[in-house]
Amino acid sequence: MSRSIHDTHGVLRRILARDDIDARARSKLANKVRENIRRQRWIKDRARQQRRRDRRPPPPLVDPDTTPVLLEDGGPYVHHAATEADVREILRRMPFGSLDGLGPIHLCIGDEPRRTDKQPVDPWTGRPGIKVLPGVYGPAPAGLYIHSDASIRLHAFVHEPGAPGPFGIYLKLRTLAVLVHELSHHYDHMFRVRGDRWRMDPGEKAEAYAETRERELVESCVVPYLHERYADECAAFRRWEIQHAGCSLPFEVLVGDRPGRPGLGGAFIGLVFGLAAGEDPLDARGLHAELLALHDRDEDALQVVDGMLGEQPDHTVALVTRAKIALRRGLHELAERSCRAALASSQEAAQLLGELLCSQARWQELADVTTRALADFPDQGCDSRLRVLRGRARVELLELDAAAEDAAVLQRSIWHDMQHEAGIIDALRLCRGGRWEEALAAAERLQDTRGGLSRVHRAETRAVVLECALRLGRGGRLAPLDRADVAELHSHGHQAWVARLMAEHGARVSQRPAAPEQ
Repeated sequence: MSRSIHDTHGVLRRILARDDIDARARSKLANKVRENIRRQRWIKDRARQQRRRDRRPPPPLVDPDTTPVLLEDGGPYVHHAATEADVREILRRMPFGSLDGLGPIHLCIGDEPRRTDKQPVDPWTGRPGIKVLPGVYGPAPAGLYIHSDASIRLHAFVHEPGAPGPFGIYLKLRTLAVLVHELSHHYDHMFRVRGDRWRMDPGEKAEAYAETRERELVESCVVPYLHERYADECAAFRRWEIQHAGCSLPFEVLVGDRPGRPGLGGAFIGLVFGLAAGEDPLDARGLHAELLALHDRDEDALQVVDGMLGEQPDHTVALVTRAKIALRRGLHELAERSCRAALASSQEAAQLLGELLCSQARWQELADVTTRALADFPDQGCDSRLRVLRGRARVELLELDAAAEDAAVLQRSIWHDMQHEAGIIDALRLCRGGRWEEALAAAERLQDTRGGLSRVHRAETRAVVLECALRLGRGGRLAPLDRADVAELHSHGHQAWVARLMAEHGARVSQRPAAPEQ
C-alpha cells in the first residue's frame, strides 16, 4: 500500500507540472488523484485498526434489554420520536449476533450544525436544520454511527408540542429507519470488513450496504413493530392519506430517500407542504399522482387519478397521468381518450397522443394534432418533440419540403438528441424521395456520430443504409436487420416500410436474432 501511495504522489506531481492543459482541467485531475490518496490512506488505517482488533478478544455479547439507551437532551420543543422502549424493541428484533460490540445509543439533539444561507433556523431553539414537515424541523444528519466507541446517536426533532398530529407515527418511522441504518453500519464495521480490504473503502460501498440492509430491516422489523404497537396511530395516518392523498402507501416506501435520489417519501412530504401552503387540494393531489406514476406505483396513481376525475372530470394533470399509465400498459384506447380530453390545455397531452399516433402509423392525424399543438402552445419552450413527430408524419405523407423545414429547426437545437432526430428525418426524407446516394451518406454519417444513437435511431439508420445500398447494388456485405431492429421499426410506425422491405428483400430482414447489448 505504501508503494501505491508513493506512486500516486508521483502521478500528482506530474499532473501539476503539466502545461499542455488549462488550469481548470489540471486542477480537476489533481483533485481526483488527491481523493485517491485520501482513500488509500483511509483503507490503510482501517486495515491497521482491523489487525489490532483481531488481536483482541471477540466483541462482547450485547443484550438488547441492558444496552445503554441514554436520553441526553430535552425541553418543551425538543422531541424524540422514538422512545427508549421503541429502540429496545427494534434491538430485540435484529438478527442474532449482529449487535455484538455495540456501544451506547444516545437520544440527543446533536452537535450544533454549521449554518448556511440556505438552511432554515427553527424558531424555538435557533438551530439550523431542515424542514421535515410544516412546523417540524429535523437535523442533518438524522443520526450517526461513531466507529471509535461503536455508539449510535439518534437526533431529535424540534417542534411545538402536539404539532405533528397524525404524522407522529411517520416521524417515529423515520427515526427507527435511521436506527437500523446506523446498526447496519455497526454490523458492517464489526464483522464484514474482517480480512477483506476492499470493504474498507470509505466511499460508496459502506453506504450502499447500509442503505440496502436498512430497506430490508425497515420492512422486516420496523414496520411490523409499528403496526403491532401503534395500531391506532397507523390507522389515523392511513385515514389522513386516503382523505388528502387519495391512496395509502406502505410505510416501507416512505423512507429511504437520499440526496439526489428522491423517492416516494419526498412525494408524500411534497403533498403535505403543498396542502399546508394553501395549494388547491386537487392540484396537490395531481402532483402526487404524477410522482407515484414516475416511481412505477401505477395502481396507487390510478386510485388517486380516478378520485380526482370523479370530482373534476376535466382535470388536466389527472387526464395526462392516466394517459401515461395507459400507454405504459398498452391500453391505447384509454390513453387516446384521455389525451384528447386534455388537448386544449396541455402540450404534454398532445405529445403523448402524437407518440401513440406515430406508433400506429396514423400519419395525417399526427400531422394535424402536432400542427395544432405547435400553434396553441407557441411559448412553452417544449415544442421540439412535437416538431419531431410532425417531421416524421410529413415524411410518411411525402410532404418532403415541409419535413425539411422541421428538420432544419431541430438541427439548430443545442441538444444532441434533437440534432440526431433532425438527421433521421433528413435521411428518411431523402430515402422516401428516392435520392439513394444522399440518403445513404446521411445515414452513414449518423452511424458515425458522437454520443451514440438510441435504439430506434440505430434501427432506422440501418434500414435506410440497407435499402439504399441494395437499390444501388452495394448490399453484398451488409448484415440484415435483426429482430430487435424490426421490433423498433414496428413500434415507431414503420410497419408498411418493413413489409415492403420484406417483400423486396426478405432474406435481408428479420433473419437473425438481436445482437447482445454492449
